[in-house]
Amino acid sequence: MSKNTSFIFCLQLFFVLSCSPENPSSNVIESTQLSNFETLVSLESETLALPIIIKALNDQSLIVYDIGKNQVLKLDETGAIVDSIGRVGRGPGEYLFVNNIFISDENLYLIERSQMLAHRYSQGGDLISSFDYGKITGNPPKPFGPYGSIVANDIDNQTFVTSQGDLLLSNLDIGSESQFLFQLIDWEDSNQLSEIGEIPEGSSFILDIQEFRNEALNGDVPSFYRANSFPVQDLANPDQLFIVCSSISRIAKYTLTGEKLWENDVHSIEADTIRTRFVELMGRMSPRNRTDLKYYTSGASNNEGDLFLVVNIKPVVIHQFNQTGELVHKYIFESRDVTPILDFDFMNNRIIAATDNGEIRIYPFENDSK
Repeated sequence: MSKNTSFIFCLQLFFVLSCSPENPSSNVIESTQLSNFETLVSLESETLALPIIIKALNDQSLIVYDIGKNQVLKLDETGAIVDSIGRVGRGPGEYLFVNNIFISDENLYLIERSQMLAHRYSQGGDLISSFDYGKITGNPPKPFGPYGSIVANDIDNQTFVTSQGDLLLSNLDIGSESQFLFQLIDWEDSNQLSEIGEIPEGSSFILDIQEFRNEALNGDVPSFYRANSFPVQDLANPDQLFIVCSSISRIAKYTLTGEKLWENDVHSIEADTIRTRFVELMGRMSPRNRTDLKYYTSGASNNEGDLFLVVNIKPVVIHQFNQTGELVHKYIFESRDVTPILDFDFMNNRIIAATDNGEIRIYPFENDSK
């Protein structure tokens, strides 16, 4: 066989293999550009200072935690403040810092991480009860430093409230090992209902900074980060949860009784970019420092059971997964001003997002289950 013939044959073989449907790299994920928006809260209105949590309600109103004002505010459909929930302090229903907000049909929950409390309010803002989850999980974490910019809260390994009103608490105490990521606790009697989520293989709960750097510079996920995860409840199947391993780009599905249904590793261009950025940053940092490796910052489910995850990248990208964990669509914000601080209003077909300067925008959002 001549050299020219051999070259042509190899070229044809490469073309056939690269176009084969069995080759994952050839799968192209459709995307939608999010460019049209309406400004609900402008910078000039001085309504908000530093919004770091947004929750959409079905009546088109919003719940916003503004760390600049240190208030949980209710905004109506025009963006005007109409109410506040709780207040700063150490008394009943009071908070020092709100780590997360959860909303059910009848109640609103504030997670107060620094005091290890979960507060339950009526939709009208009246305190119903508080749960001291520090009695179960142990000592409170170190306090947060001051916020000077619009930064999404870290929800990895944090307290989660299910739509049934029970608490999902992290098992990952620093320096100790556990077999499960979370434990489900009954709000009313504090009994453990189940343990949920397998600890990823190779996880470590003690930080060895030299080992951490070696793993990072070798292109591996540091063992200290491997168990970082957050849950998302499946609205189509409320007795099921997605567990998102945010540092290893993995999604798993569990029942509330702890049964594992499936697990998928997510491969995407965005994941490759985030991984490369992490290795480069670690290479430039001093030997005593480290940076986060986080593929996803938050997520939500629609009534069809699809999962939407916010990617930790600029411009912000949203990954849509079907009920079996397959990545089926991407939504890409055209503006780089949009932050990962956002929420999905599936009932009204829109996304509410904060910008770098604290404005609140509404993006029309149509999604179809694949």
